[in-house]
Amino acid sequence: MVELPYSKHQEEYYDILHGLLENPKYPKLTKLNDLSPLRNKSLEEIKEIRKIRSNLKRVSFRSDEVLNKQYNNFRIAYWKKRANLIESSLGK
Repeated sequence: MVELPYSKHQEEYYDILHGLLENPKYPKLTKLNDLSPLRNKSLEEIKEIRKIRSNLKRVSFRSDEVLNKQYNNFRIAYWKKRANLIESSLGK
């Protein structure tokens, strides 16, 4: 990763730039100031936002007790069956 300070490219750019040079798949540079929506927040504000986000109930089948139990039962049964298939293919 490379960061170009303002003094190196002040004629064309006014923000700090960053990009990965090792990976030629992504040749474009991204403005460092555009990377995070939390960039202008204080540490206390960021902690509060993270606290609110962690308290939100995610919309997922895992939030529903019945569906979560069904999924876990399926998962356990699946891996038991896979283990039996692998053991039988090894001749045990």
